[in-house]
Amino acid sequence: MLERLVRSGGGPQRPDAAAILRETEQILASAAFRSSRRSQEVLRYLVDHALNGDTEALKERVIGQEVFGRPFDYDTGQYSIVRGKVNEVRKRLAQYFDEAGGAAAVRIEIPVGSYVPEFHTISPAAPAPPGTSRRPILLSAVITAVVVGLLALAAYFGAGREPSPFDAFWQPFLESPKNVMLCVAHPRVYNIYGSEVDDLVVSYRGQTAQRASGYPAPRRLDVVIIPDAHNFVGVGDAYAIGQLFGLFKARNKSPQIRRGNDMSFAELRSAPSVLIGGFSNQWSLSLLNELRYVPDSTPPGLRIHDRKEGKQIAALAPFRDGLPHTYVDYAIISRLVRSRTGEALLGVVGISHYGTMAAAELVADSAAWSSTLAEVSGWSAAKNLQVVLRVNVIMRAPEKPEVIASHVW
Repeated sequence: MLERLVRSGGGPQRPDAAAILRETEQILASAAFRSSRRSQEVLRYLVDHALNGDTEALKERVIGQEVFGRPFDYDTGQYSIVRGKVNEVRKRLAQYFDEAGGAAAVRIEIPVGSYVPEFHTISPAAPAPPGTSRRPILLSAVITAVVVGLLALAAYFGAGREPSPFDAFWQPFLESPKNVMLCVAHPRVYNIYGSEVDDLVVSYRGQTAQRASGYPAPRRLDVVIIPDAHNFVGVGDAYAIGQLFGLFKARNKSPQIRRGNDMSFAELRSAPSVLIGGFSNQWSLSLLNELRYVPDSTPPGLRIHDRKEGKQIAALAPFRDGLPHTYVDYAIISRLVRSRTGEALLGVVGISHYGTMAAAELVADSAAWSSTLAEVSGWSAAKNLQVVLRVNVIMRAPEKPEVIASHVW
């Protein structure tokens, strides 16, 4: 099988696997490829499976599954991601061999209409006959030196530059071949029907005063209360979805939006996920409950608890008349490189949905979030992170939050 896949390009010498792998590593490290991690993944996949003689793995549907995380039955006619990326790899290979000239020992080609790479031995150029002028050779050497120098400068100022804290934070989500899942909180909402709805509200607000002053208990009212389990999302949580959806779309990702109670653990295991909202998102409560900072809804009120220190670090008292126009809210941002789902996981969890709004706005802002991360001691792209935020909500709009606690591990 290997002899059928590896061709000599018409010459008597066939490249061996070691030479092919050496050339592949040089190609992946070249200027033509190092700016595209996905192109590197595709070329490495094709070469490795070709050398192993695994032709079944070099079919469009299998490549879509293995490299791009597509489901087994995805429509290859509708989703041309494999064809598009392999075509890009062909162009990058042509660029590499054009720049490498005679320095390459093996030429790798992917014929149009196929995903099976071909390998050709590149014969060294014959020496110039005696008496040939050296001027063209010297000119070629000068041009080569200039090109190499320019490539080195491009590498130094471009691909070799360290990513910003913002890019490093989002790297596990943006570089995954899978689309991110946005899992939003699902609040409890009840619709009240009947002619005495307003009397019910007045009765509820007056309970304490009536008992204290000796007034009789409120009469039974003719109303019907029906839970509405599927139609509502908090305004702050909806804003957070918009912020994060826009962030991913701007970077050529197509996130899927799901409600917490409609999402299974198997789905969370299938892709990186962002959990939006806390006290009404079942997955925020279950997947983040073993971390240091956790939401706590034990009555009265809602709080953030520090499990390591065994103490409360933030609280929001219950508001009998609903959220006021102005109050202080809190939020937890939890970023796990690899979670219990096996994938990267981010929690954006406010005590109220305005806290969630402020947290999402912060992590989606490149300059503001990079500045915040730079102040968190010990954090790096490979580490997990929790940050607790305090935010003033004024006229139902959150101000810029401040960090009151953080944990890196």
